[in-house]
Amino acid sequence: MKQLSLFFAILIALLLLLPIVLPKTEIGEFELELDAPIGLVYEEFNNLKNFSQWEDFMEDDKDVKKELSQNPRDINAWLKWESESSSVGNGEIKIKDNQINEFVEYEVVNEGWTENGQLMVNFNATNNAKTIVKIRYESPKLPYFYRWYNLFKNEDAKLESSLNKLDEYVKVELEKQRKAGKLIVGEYRVFETNTIPLIAVKNESNLNEKTITNKIESSFESIYEALVSKDEILHIDLGLPIVYFTNWDEKNKKATYFSGIPFTESFPMNRKFQKTNIPKGKYLLTLHIGPRSKKKTTIDLMKKYAKSHQMELGTKYWEVFLNDPKETDSLLLQSRLYVEIQP
Repeated sequence: MKQLSLFFAILIALLLLLPIVLPKTEIGEFELELDAPIGLVYEEFNNLKNFSQWEDFMEDDKDVKKELSQNPRDINAWLKWESESSSVGNGEIKIKDNQINEFVEYEVVNEGWTENGQLMVNFNATNNAKTIVKIRYESPKLPYFYRWYNLFKNEDAKLESSLNKLDEYVKVELEKQRKAGKLIVGEYRVFETNTIPLIAVKNESNLNEKTITNKIESSFESIYEALVSKDEILHIDLGLPIVYFTNWDEKNKKATYFSGIPFTESFPMNRKFQKTNIPKGKYLLTLHIGPRSKKKTTIDLMKKYAKSHQMELGTKYWEVFLNDPKETDSLLLQSRLYVEIQP
């Protein structure tokens, strides 16, 4: 009997002391290649509304309650959850940092824990237009006895399951956008056009983004005010608003640009407006989503793509607004960017 008691005493002691040698943090790593453009994959992680559709971390509770921030994408966006399941609990994931088509870094808060976890997702485009996703999760410092319990958990399986669901989700989304004829996030196309005449307001300014935005908004206000008279609104079928940058001088910190709409003969002209043409030629086209302050990053990615495909880009480019900058949150703005390709 004494030997049995001693055996149990040793066993209990070992169970109590085992966490000393167990990992103090939980680290999970996984890699997957997706058959989709890097921009589309990046957006699935940079938009927590999309992220919530395929993540598998809360699969243990079908009744988990989720809440999203008003703007679900980009830095400071958050996703909160509440669950009665002990394996899910209550918590929050928040986008801490990002770089378009390069990485998204998250902070993971678990209610009742004194430290936060970190989730880092990196993206790499392959030469055949696929995307390699690398994920690394590091938990907060695990409480002493939780380290023992953690031996029986399999968080890597949830990580792998989430990415497999993402793989299927991206395939469906890609097919849906292609059937609709939409330009896909992260996709680059060579666009050829004839001369596009614009009725526009010419602006010259420094390179400050706020200054440029204010001048563009003021120009479009003038254009749309010209369409309204005291007696009636002129019924003109207008195209989407376009900004055509003819000069971007980094050395002298000056830019010249035309804010306008495709020209129509019935447009009421005045001294503020002038006709200008977007020249016939080939342009590299992509979709920009997010604030105008990040447009330069998108153009830099276009230059990188052009270089890898033996194309030389010029300095002139034009932008077509797909939603109203004054009525749309900056994080949700969308525009098409066209950069000239040199012959």
